[in-house]
This record gives sequence, structure tokens and C-alpha cells, in this order.
Amino acid sequence: MPRSREITTDEARESRNRQWREQNSRALAQYTEEVEREGLALAAYRSF
Repeated sequence: MPRSREITTDEARESRNRQWREQNSRALAQYTEEVEREGLALAAYRSF
């Protein structure tokens, strides 16, 4: 198979991760806003 048509494992992983982030960007943004507003759940129990 010519190199131009090959997809390496790393390229496939990066593509899959990029697609996941795009599909879940709204939920990620909402979670980030919640953490900024309310703090991390169980933060009171952190030992560091």
C-alpha cells in the first residue's frame, strides 16, 4: 500500500481523539464552567 494511503496507529488515535473532543466540546465546556463556579467535587478531602 502506498504511504499516502496508509494511516499509522498514532494518526488514527489522534483523529479519533480529535473527533471525540469535537463531539463532546459542549459537555466539556459546561463541566469546566461548573468546576470554575463550584470547585472540584471532593476537593475538601484532597491531601495535597
